[in-house]
Amino acid sequence: MNLVVCGSDGSVKSSISDLILGQRQLRSESRSVCVRREAEVCGSLISLVELPALYNSQLSEEEVMQETFCCVSLCDPGVHAFLFILPEGRLTDEDKGELEKIQRIFGLKLNSYTIAFISTENLKDAVLDDVIRDVAESGKVHVCALETNIDKSVFLQKFEHVVEKNSGSCYTSNMYLEAQMETQLKYKSEIKDPKK
Repeated sequence: MNLVVCGSDGSVKSSISDLILGQRQLRSESRSVCVRREAEVCGSLISLVELPALYNSQLSEEEVMQETFCCVSLCDPGVHAFLFILPEGRLTDEDKGELEKIQRIFGLKLNSYTIAFISTENLKDAVLDDVIRDVAESGKVHVCALETNIDKSVFLQKFEHVVEKNSGSCYTSNMYLEAQMETQLKYKSEIKDPKK
């Protein structure tokens, strides 16, 4: 199963990756490239790619596009689930910017493959940003609490649920390229007719 971990906080993403894979990996403060790791979790091979933060990063727009394409390419035949790591409480401008940028780059099909993890011990009692609450209530994206003592099989069940919901299909490189073409067409139409 191929997973991509997204979010603006690199250390939290790495901690989540460690938690899911049951491995602790030494790392530098921040990364500007995708990192792929693999491990067997509850009898299933998990391939996990950490996507570097894209909003407010030191990466040029061209480097962002290279890293996002690399991210999908490292997950052959495709990404089974994107894991958005979000803070409890109010989203910062950086968190919102990260979400918007990833949505713009990967397109609307991304939502079918997304699980939003909230860094909280109890989702029912959590103070959630309105954006997160709207996402959770829409049913388009799975939202769950991220507990440090969570059983890995619970993670696996959530990932498998997304795979089942999508009839075993993945977010593929072709979907990524389609999203890029749609973005370019939208941009060109806005230039031709700025009233849109």
